[in-house]
Amino acid sequence: MSHGLRIEQRDGRLSLAGELDHAGVAQALAESRNWLSLGSGVLQVDLSGISRSESAGVALLLEWLRQSRQLGRDIEFLNPPAQLRSLLKFFELESLLPVRI
Repeated sequence: MSHGLRIEQRDGRLSLAGELDHAGVAQALAESRNWLSLGSGVLQVDLSGISRSESAGVALLLEWLRQSRQLGRDIEFLNPPAQLRSLLKFFELESLLPVRI
């Protein structure tokens, strides 16, 4: 059962808190459609508040990377929790995604 996902946008940074499961990812995609096109510079996404992540969470990060590249904008994922880092390692995506711990 999902405990939901909270997304906050402030000063060019997104902060995610809660669960990155299928429901949370669908919510994040719906809410983020305009965020990538607003502003300039590097969009930072703080993942430190993620309590649990499924493979759908990894798919979300890849989709945001794809969308940001199409818009010519850089994106950076900050502070991924251990579970999410393990998934990135399992899928061999550590070098593809711009992640900063």
